[in-house]
Amino acid sequence: MAAVLSNGKGFYQPVVYVLECHRLGITLLPPSINQPGPMFQPDAKSIRVPMRYVKGLTERTNERILKERNREPFASLADFYRQVTPSPEEIEVAAESQSG
Repeated sequence: MAAVLSNGKGFYQPVVYVLECHRLGITLLPPSINQPGPMFQPDAKSIRVPMRYVKGLTERTNERILKERNREPFASLADFYRQVTPSPEEIEVAAESQSG
């Protein structure tokens, strides 16, 4: 299911696959700044949604998140800000996605 959601190659719209996950008892986990993707990540009976699906993050910020995260995990929100330099609006939506 994670592969179909990541690649968008299924016959149905993505929402159908999300509903199927729910029906099968597969939990969709919120995005994690330290597991940014870029693909949906399966983990036992759950799937982690990638950061690129957080509404309000630019492509530049998503690319920086992936690049900086590949070096080492972000230690804090301040560390994330220092390495990625998102706009004030982006830092807000990124922080909200982490509390979700």
